[in-house]
Amino acid sequence: MECIFQLRDGKQIRVRTRDTDDVENLEWGSAVPYVQEFLAKNRKSTSFFYGEFSMRLYCFFQLQGEIAGTYESFMDMLGGLGCTGKIFEEDPAQTFLNDLDDSCLDILRANFIPECVVKHDACHFPWEDQSYDLVLSDFNNLTLPRAVGEYQDFLTGMFDHADKYVIITECSIFHLKYGERSYENYERLMGVSFPHTHEGFFIAVRDWYRTLYPDWWLTNIEYFSASAYFMFRKEDRPLRTRYNSRDDMEANRPIRLDPVPSELTFPDDYIGQS
Repeated sequence: MECIFQLRDGKQIRVRTRDTDDVENLEWGSAVPYVQEFLAKNRKSTSFFYGEFSMRLYCFFQLQGEIAGTYESFMDMLGGLGCTGKIFEEDPAQTFLNDLDDSCLDILRANFIPECVVKHDACHFPWEDQSYDLVLSDFNNLTLPRAVGEYQDFLTGMFDHADKYVIITECSIFHLKYGERSYENYERLMGVSFPHTHEGFFIAVRDWYRTLYPDWWLTNIEYFSASAYFMFRKEDRPLRTRYNSRDDMEANRPIRLDPVPSELTFPDDYIGQS
C-alpha cells in the first residue's frame, strides 16, 4: 500500500508498506506492524481516519496556531506516523521524534531528517542534558491517576526538559461521560470539590497540575468528546478552553488520505517491508 497523508498546511507524510489483504483478521496489538495495520484498517473503512483521528489532528492544529513562530526546537516523544511532528515542525533541523515501533521509525526517517529520529522507550528516555523549546506526547491513555502513577516519571522528564511549552493528550474527559460517579472519583483524587461540568473539571485540573509542576501553568485546552489536549507554559495566563465539534473539523479538515501519484517514486530501500 502506498499513500500520502496530506495535511491542510501543505505538508505531507509519504507512506509505503507491504500490502495486507487479510483486513478482517487484523487486530490492534497484534504482531502486524503498526503502520501496516493502520493503513489496512483504513482501506476497509475511513470512518476512524476522517473521524476521531482527524479530530485529534484538528486540536493539535489549534494549539500550534497559538504558539506558531515562538519556538524552534521540538521533541515529539511518541512520533507515530509523523502527522503531529509535521504540524509542529518549525525548523526541520530542530524537529526531533522518538518512537519504539520499527514501522513508525521507518516512516519518520523517510519524512524527517533521519538523524533527528531516535528509538527509545519513552518511559525511560535518556534525556541527559538535552532540552527543547517544546516537548509533546500524544498519549492514548493518559488520565489523572496515570499522571501520578505509571506515567509520573515520563511526565516529569518532559517538564524538566522543556524550555517553553509542554503539550500532552489527556483522556480523563472521556470518563466524564459516565456522570456523577466519575466526577466524584476525580474529586477524591485531586482532593477538591468542583462544579460537575467540563469547565469546572478543567479549572480543578489546572490547579492540581500546579501542585505537581509548580513552574508550569496549564493555559490552553482543546478538546472534543474523546480527548483533551493540554498545553502548559512557564508563564501564568488565564486558562483558555475550547470545545471542538465534528462540524468545526469538517469545515477545515486537517488531513486527507491520498493515493500516491503515479509519477511519485520511492527509493528501493524505502520503509515498511517487514
